[in-house]
Amino acid sequence: MEEGGNSDQGKKLCQNQGYANPEVFSKDCRSTKHLILKALTQILLGIVIAFVLWGIFWIGDKVSQWMFAFAGGQIDSIYGMKDGSNPKVIALLLLLLIGPAEEYFWRGFVQRRMTQHCSEDTAMILTLLTYTFIHIWSFNFMLIGAAFVAGAFWGLLFRLKPSWFPAIVISHALWDAMVFIVIPI
Repeated sequence: MEEGGNSDQGKKLCQNQGYANPEVFSKDCRSTKHLILKALTQILLGIVIAFVLWGIFWIGDKVSQWMFAFAGGQIDSIYGMKDGSNPKVIALLLLLLIGPAEEYFWRGFVQRRMTQHCSEDTAMILTLLTYTFIHIWSFNFMLIGAAFVAGAFWGLLFRLKPSWFPAIVISHALWDAMVFIVIPI
């Protein structure tokens, strides 16, 4: 269906697909515009969320390095994981696979599924603790803290605004690529 919806070409396209009734045509075109607007809103919201979280981490980096003598070395070891790898490949993997997959798993599956067995608040907290705990084996306090902050941020957003899930997925993917490759802290 034609995106604009008001041109004769779009009307002919709708009529060729069985939408001869102008009322149906008008409704379908409004629906298409609504879907496009909704998608653009989710994308923009995802970008904003990613930058807000990046800012939180920028502040957290400064505060943690002021508070903990070991912070700089532990943060450097996190960034050192990518050494010897093609940054474009890493960025693409983070943006298109890893970030979205993590979000679909942790919020889209785990947190959502837990709400079937406990309250939404308890589900959010249990998901956050599990997400944080799996990072404990790195023995990197800064990575564990980062997982807690990011998990709390996305988990709380999902808890308060489940309709923002597409934006949260976009923000996770974009934030991963930003913080590790594009504009590291």
